[in-house]
Amino acid sequence: MGVNNAMYSCRLPFLLLLLCAFSGAKAQCPTVEDLRERLFAGGDHHPGVADSVRIVCPTSADSLASVYYSRSAYFFGKENLEDAIGMGELALVEFRKAQPPGEEKLMLGRINYNLGLFHSRRAEYQRARAYYQEASRVFSLVEHKEKNKRWLRSLLDLGYMNNLLGNFEEGARHLEIVKERGAAEGFPFFTAEANRLLGEQLLERGELGAAAGATEVALAQLEALGVERWVYATGINLANIRYKQGQYAAARRALGPARKVQDYLPLTDLSRMQSLLALLALKTNAPEEAERWYDENRSIALEEEDPLFIAQAYDNGAEVALQRKDYDEAINRVGEAIAQLAPGFRMTGERLAPTTEQLRASPYKIDLLVYLRDLSRMLESAGRPADALEVLYAADGLTDEIRAGLAGEVGQLFWRKRAMPIYERAIRLSQQMEEPEQALHFFEKSRAVLLLQSLAEADALQQLPEGDASRLSRLTNLLLEQQREQFDLMPEGREAGQAALLAARDSLASLRRELAVRYPGIMGASVETDVLGEEAARAQLSALGYDRQLAYFLGEQEAFLLVLTPTDSEVISLGATDSLEAAVGEMLEFFTSAGKIDGGAGDYLRAAHTAYELLLAPAGSAPNERLLIVPDGLLAYLPFAALITEAGASDVATAPYLLRRNLLSYAQSATVLARQNKADRRVNTSAYCFAPFTETTANETAPTLAFSQVEADALSPYTSVERTAGSATRSAFLKEASSHSLLHLSTHAYANRSGEEPARILTADAPLYLPDVYALRLPAALVTLSACQSNIGPLARGEGVLGLGRAFTAAGARGVVASLWSLNDRATAGVVTTFYEELAGGAPKPDALHRAQLAYLDRTDIPAYLKSPYYWAGLTYYGDAGTLPAGNFPWWMAGVGVLLLGLGIWWWRR
Repeated sequence: MGVNNAMYSCRLPFLLLLLCAFSGAKAQCPTVEDLRERLFAGGDHHPGVADSVRIVCPTSADSLASVYYSRSAYFFGKENLEDAIGMGELALVEFRKAQPPGEEKLMLGRINYNLGLFHSRRAEYQRARAYYQEASRVFSLVEHKEKNKRWLRSLLDLGYMNNLLGNFEEGARHLEIVKERGAAEGFPFFTAEANRLLGEQLLERGELGAAAGATEVALAQLEALGVERWVYATGINLANIRYKQGQYAAARRALGPARKVQDYLPLTDLSRMQSLLALLALKTNAPEEAERWYDENRSIALEEEDPLFIAQAYDNGAEVALQRKDYDEAINRVGEAIAQLAPGFRMTGERLAPTTEQLRASPYKIDLLVYLRDLSRMLESAGRPADALEVLYAADGLTDEIRAGLAGEVGQLFWRKRAMPIYERAIRLSQQMEEPEQALHFFEKSRAVLLLQSLAEADALQQLPEGDASRLSRLTNLLLEQQREQFDLMPEGREAGQAALLAARDSLASLRRELAVRYPGIMGASVETDVLGEEAARAQLSALGYDRQLAYFLGEQEAFLLVLTPTDSEVISLGATDSLEAAVGEMLEFFTSAGKIDGGAGDYLRAAHTAYELLLAPAGSAPNERLLIVPDGLLAYLPFAALITEAGASDVATAPYLLRRNLLSYAQSATVLARQNKADRRVNTSAYCFAPFTETTANETAPTLAFSQVEADALSPYTSVERTAGSATRSAFLKEASSHSLLHLSTHAYANRSGEEPARILTADAPLYLPDVYALRLPAALVTLSACQSNIGPLARGEGVLGLGRAFTAAGARGVVASLWSLNDRATAGVVTTFYEELAGGAPKPDALHRAQLAYLDRTDIPAYLKSPYYWAGLTYYGDAGTLPAGNFPWWMAGVGVLLLGLGIWWWRR
């Protein structure tokens, strides 16, 4: 920072003289101008002056903060970012000394804002975001005539930082505030800029129609304001969107105004325009024109020295080379693009992609992900599938890094979805190379990673030092409490509630990042996303007694099936995903109400057989094999047991269901199942029955479940605690659930695929929501959710169904029985009663449910129409294959036996 430390000792007499001068002046504080002159005499920084001033003038911190603040702005003007940041941080330290916490002033916001600006110019977006966030907080609290202007400006930049970091949920929230408040507060440019940035974000999210709409609004607003520089830049944005939409003529029209003034455009806008013109030339079969635009674009980008635009030029040049099938040149060009953004990386024959450390160090992770995907595509086109796969491994790790930096579930789920094309390409390449062990990695990464992260964090609580574990647990519970409270807030309290929720989420995310750095072996991204390899997956299959694991992947274009046995594995293409989903959807439609199958049995049996031919027949399983199903996408809603294995069936009561041919169990993934298998297995065979609706409730919140008491009675082989009717309250469940090995909930539950209403379980008073369940730490070997719709919810690509069953798994349950639709009370009680009889007798959990469903089908005391799969196939089991034999031995019977034996001996001796 321009500091000459070697001269300090020589200047000591000068500092002592200064100190004496101040003391002789009755401790008079120096003016800001005097401080500035002495602190930076000769152009160097003299920190000893500040130390001396503090001694004679204890109230000097305000003045020092002002001097350092102005000096940081001076260095920024000189493009000396390092010293600008150093001075800004000193200003922040001094200001905090001068102002007690809670007494926020405009200067604090200005210092934080400038630090955000300086770090953003160095592409240090995480740090910039933190400073912008603090600036926006301060500006929202101070009373000053510039308050609203500075607050909106900081929110605008905060939204932009979140866009660059891939935290689109947060970015959109900030930009929407600016869009709404900008015009109302008299700052129409801010509103236009918010619309422009929202358009950029929507483009990144692939929502092209919405992106075009937001960008057109921004363009009209900027034209009305007459800010030509931003009009041209936004016109180029719109052209890019039109290009992505395949509207090439419209893209050229959108570029028209910028092309007319291209000699006067900023180099960054000129570079972006030339990139688009090169791509548009390709689409109109003008390869020579495309190459010319590429050469011009690369020259301009190199002159600008902005790595983002240099990389963009090289990547677009790769597309030009690819069209003429010059694969080596295409690969080299995209390699140059990646090298611009990954510190220390140069592509070689041995190293095609950056290392994990190089990717982690780059601030341009989102752009790098695009270029890695492009590189894999070009390597595949060049006939180098193994190299393409190597690059996809790097892209997969990069998506984990991006996701790990986000706080909100929406943002994390978005990046899980964005990873799906990577997995689809990798699985297809693995199939072509006949390397199913490679495919298994991507099958496992394509599902339930956030669930795996939740389970890994629970493990981390046992391994972290006590203080850090306590902090993590406290902040996790605080976030879950805030999420839970959102459901009960009145409209007037929702804004404050949302602010509290976001603050809790940010605090937890910050702590997780801190712990990941300090304990990478416990909390690092690689630990949370480690998946089972082929050898371990085969060993697990054998240990659990399964003959075959069937894992499905439904890609954007193609669906795949991975068949794994203890000795072999194979990847099978199931054809176009659209066709498969249409057939599955036709079958699922029959389970939307009890009468659908009754009214169209023949149509159901045909649809169920078609689904069997598409999904199970290619697997080559034999009768009586034990199958472990790992569903994906829409298949998570499908009752596989109700598939029809032979054509020509005509009677739902006697149809050849898959249930009769094979035992079925389910898993979210082989890796999640492995964690459930290694969970604490101390079993006390204590059962907890929670049944709020065995009788009419005082406030009649829901109908009585007539057979709920029958299910409770089925737990009699176990040492059981019952909470029925009015005693089955929310607080009772939360207090007592963690003390038992078997939880049985016979109640009402509500969920839907759209997620419009929050999933919830009804109790005698207040509902249990998903955050309530996630907050539990369950040692349960089994949770049975004998309630409607307990295993459905919104379907998240890359994660699965976000429902109640998943929540209990995340809370620690080793096995969960849950429902796929609205259950029939009487039929469910029959299945559940037999299930517990089998379980108490020592049957493994999947076997117990399988036998219970078969027993229901084989009953002779119920009419044929009640043997429709709607009545018996709704319950599915996810989890380990352990047993839960009853430990409640009837000692009273032994006592009676001893008494009778004694009486017999007495009688004989008499």
